[in-house]
Amino acid sequence: MSHSFLIFILVLLSTLINVPLGYWRKGYEKFTLGWFFYAHISISVTLYLISKTDIDEKAVISTVSGAIIGHFLGSFVAKKTKQI
Repeated sequence: MSHSFLIFILVLLSTLINVPLGYWRKGYEKFTLGWFFYAHISISVTLYLISKTDIDEKAVISTVSGAIIGHFLGSFVAKKTKQI
C-alpha cells in the first residue's frame, strides 16, 4: 500500500469517526462531561491508528484536521436536523 494512500485512508477514517461524535456533542452544553467526552474520545482512536502506521508528523496534522472537520460536519448536521 502506498504511503499517500495510507494517509488518505487515515484522514478519511478520522473524519468519518468524528461525524457522529460531533453530532452527539452538539446535544450537550459546552464544557459539560458529555461535551468533553464526545469532543475528545476520538483522540484515543486516532492516536492508535497513527501508532499502527509509519507516517510522519505532516500526516498527523492532516489526520487531526480530518477529525476537526468531522466534528464540524456532525455539528452542522445536528444543527440542521435538530433545530438546536
